[in-house]
Amino acid sequence: MEAEFYLDFENNFRGSRNQIRDILSNYDGLIQYVLDTDDHPRLLDIGSGRGEWLQKCSDLGFESIGIEINSDMAEFCENIGLNILRGDAISLLKDIPDNSFSLISAFHIIEHIDFDSINTLCIECKRILKDNGLLILETPSIDNLSISSRFFHIDPTHINPINPDLLAFTLGRIGYNMVRIFYLNGGPLQDEDKYSLTRIFNGVAQDLSLIATKSKATTLKLNNNKSWEQSLKFGLTTIDAAVEFDHQLRLSLVNNEEEIRSLRSRIYKLEILLNTPIYKCMIILSQDIEKKIIKMIKIYKILMQWLKKILRFNLIFLYNFLQKILSKNMIIFYLICKSFDKITRCWGYRFKYGKLIKMSQKPKEDLQSIYADERKLDLHYNRFIRPKNIFNKLK
Repeated sequence: MEAEFYLDFENNFRGSRNQIRDILSNYDGLIQYVLDTDDHPRLLDIGSGRGEWLQKCSDLGFESIGIEINSDMAEFCENIGLNILRGDAISLLKDIPDNSFSLISAFHIIEHIDFDSINTLCIECKRILKDNGLLILETPSIDNLSISSRFFHIDPTHINPINPDLLAFTLGRIGYNMVRIFYLNGGPLQDEDKYSLTRIFNGVAQDLSLIATKSKATTLKLNNNKSWEQSLKFGLTTIDAAVEFDHQLRLSLVNNEEEIRSLRSRIYKLEILLNTPIYKCMIILSQDIEKKIIKMIKIYKILMQWLKKILRFNLIFLYNFLQKILSKNMIIFYLICKSFDKITRCWGYRFKYGKLIKMSQKPKEDLQSIYADERKLDLHYNRFIRPKNIFNKLK
């Protein structure tokens, strides 16, 4: 595979350098531990890629060296001032003296090589580690179903899905004193409801990290002071997510069963009550009363409709009669009309253009009608002499 292709592949699928540096903040606690325990901290990063981890540790005070087989990536790291050894890691490790490094790291490298090469790599790392040194191996977690079934195979150079138990056994057999397994960086759906299958499929840890020590003294220090674990972004395993899903499901089932039992009890009590003679009589009476009430409501509605019609007819007749008789005396007519208007408004009606119309129940419509009438009155007053004379008489 051409070197340029893999650099483009990393830029497209792995994320930006800032994103990777943020993910690598998982190990801030371990970096601080090494800085506190080693006067001359040295880092060897196997498979440096674009140099995010190498640059991070260099900035914090490590003497950092990277190994990179990809020529384009090695050149990229050298251009930003990083110290890079070009070539195959296993071949280069054999030329490094014993007890040389405080920290050796290999991020997402071991899945690219076969098991025999992994075994040889780990043996050489143990040799060149200082007695107080640490080894970090990180790889995609095949426990994540989305990783193992799809995303692992997106990289054409991935050949070896890593089983954490086999790798831990291999490191222990080589002679590492302590091997700790961590599931890190939960998937994008890690915050989904526990009662959700999607959380099981793509909410669990995406990365697997193994941290190994060379000496018993280092193991004791790490176990006695676990502050370095605080920076690790732990993720669930698939089993953990499935257990939480099952627990949530059981709780839901128990709650549903309790509710069903309660409803059954209520139904049973109602059935007993319905079968009692007194209750049967009450039902018959209530049905009879209900029918009578419905009839009364119907009669009431009919009476009210007729009453409104009669009242409306009489009011119109009376209004027209008074208009003819009192038209000569406008002041009396005006006062009677005002009284009439108040009476009709109590019944939900008003006079307009000599007709009795039903008032709107909407205040907005009433206001619009009032404004329209006022504009017509103003226009009529301004255009004709008679309304001005009437107004002067009223004053």
